[in-house]
Order: sequence, then structure tokens, then C-alpha cells
Amino acid sequence: MTAVRSLGVALLPLLSLTITGCIHIVPVGRIGEVTEAKRLYKTLKGFAPESRDLLVQEHDVANALKIALDEAPQLSKETLRDKFNSYSDRFIAIRNRRQQILEAIRQGMWDSPMVFVVQQRAMAGVQDDIARTETWIKFAQNIRLRTELGRDKDFPEFAALSHQLEGFLSLSVIDPLSIQLRALQEEFRFNEGEAG
Repeated sequence: MTAVRSLGVALLPLLSLTITGCIHIVPVGRIGEVTEAKRLYKTLKGFAPESRDLLVQEHDVANALKIALDEAPQLSKETLRDKFNSYSDRFIAIRNRRQQILEAIRQGMWDSPMVFVVQQRAMAGVQDDIARTETWIKFAQNIRLRTELGRDKDFPEFAALSHQLEGFLSLSVIDPLSIQLRALQEEFRFNEGEAG
């Protein structure tokens, strides 16, 4: 009995060392993080095509609005009002859909700090897109209101809106969800197929 006990006591440090080594080779916490990362990846990937499409739509409307601003002095009040109503309505539709996407991304609960950070960055990117679009909606509605009140010149919003549109149209804007999809893949070292 004492021989068995002695053998057990002697093997305990060796067994402990072996188990500790295994934990470092296959970290248990990391496996759970990778699972969460893949779940968030799947969520973001589901919305990424639509998010990219909304960005293309926004670019098209911004381009048309910039042209309308340039042509404004030659347009009648009614034509200008109708154009700005149309652009405002299209921007509102884009903003509303982005808000729905933002709420869907917000629903996820993550234990992994890195996955949580990626979720927050994705949400911040979508929120930035929403804020930009809301600014343009406000400017377009103010211009429309001024035309309805009979103002045919002196639109202070023209310069600010034109400047913002030029900046947006001159940049290569990347969908915020695509950026975070790449971040998840790089951090957790999985490919698109492995995410499911």
C-alpha cells in the first residue's frame, strides 16, 4: 500500500506537468473564443452583401445630389424641390435599413473580449454610416423647406453639403462589416469555409 502511495506521490508532479503542458498546447478558453468568433463572423457575413449594396446606393444618390446642387441655379423651384424630396426619401430608406442591421448586430452577447471588440467596431462603423446619411437628410430637407418657403437663393446648406458630398465621392469607402470580417479571420486564423 505504501509502495503504491509512494508511486502515486512520485507520479503526481509528472502527471501535473503533463496536464499543464496539454493545456498550453490546446488552450480551452481559446476554443470557446474561436467558436464565438465564427458565430459573429456568420452574423456579419449575412449582412455584409446588403451593407455593401447600401453603400453603393448611397454613393449613387450622393452623386445625383451633387449634380443637382451644381445645376440648382438653372432648375425651377418645383424641380429642385422634387429632386431633393426624392434624394431625401432614398437616404431615409438607406438609413432605416442600416439601423435595422445595427440592431441585429447588437443582439449578440459575447464572452470573448476580442469578439466583443469586433462587434463594437462593426456597430461603430454602421453608426458612422448612419450619422453621415442623417446629416445629408437634414441638409436636403432644409434646402427643400427653403424652396417651399419661396427662397430661390442664399442656401447656406449648399456649401456644406457640397463639400461633404465631394469628400465622400472622392474616397474609396469600404463597408465596415467587411473590415470586421477580415479582422475576425486574421485574429482567429480561420477561413471563410471554416466559419460555416
